[in-house]
Amino acid sequence: MDTMLIVDDNEIDRNIIANYFAEDFMILEAQSGEECFRILKEYKYNIDIVLLDNWLPDMTGVDILKERKLDQRFADIPVIIVTVNNDSANLIEAFKNGADDYITKPLVREVIKARVSNVLIATRKYAEIQKKNRELSKLRNIRKHRKRIRLRFQTHEKHLRIFKKKQRQQLRRHDFLSMPNGLRLSFH
Repeated sequence: MDTMLIVDDNEIDRNIIANYFAEDFMILEAQSGEECFRILKEYKYNIDIVLLDNWLPDMTGVDILKERKLDQRFADIPVIIVTVNNDSANLIEAFKNGADDYITKPLVREVIKARVSNVLIATRKYAEIQKKNRELSKLRNIRKHRKRIRLRFQTHEKHLRIFKKKQRQQLRRHDFLSMPNGLRLSFH
């Protein structure tokens, strides 16, 4: 079961959201930015999505997003800003600071559920692509390594052929010089 962290100082709003998702998610709740970070650490960042009110008593949602950028473990968790304010300046600032989506109150059950689903699908597809890119990178490195080994082997084979050729020439020369004098032909 996925885990959702709802960060909102308004208990009624937290309860509404929690009721929307109770069947599909394990729900965690925080009333402040400080509590949000404490829960993230407590759960070792094993949280699938954060629904974050933009106006909290100790900081704004954008402040939390800015902190999120500094911690890669948190940066990988999708965050949806939930607020009554649909001012475009707030919206732009939230997206510039890494919000994955932005939902305005009053909340419509089907809308918020669809948006959470879409964000999770996109996040998982992105993670899958990242994983495949890492796998491809490893394969490319293996191929490069194999190619280097093949080139070294070919170089060693070439040196071995040259060595054997010189060895045969020396043996022939040695055989020639070890012949009795009468059998040797003179090239003077």
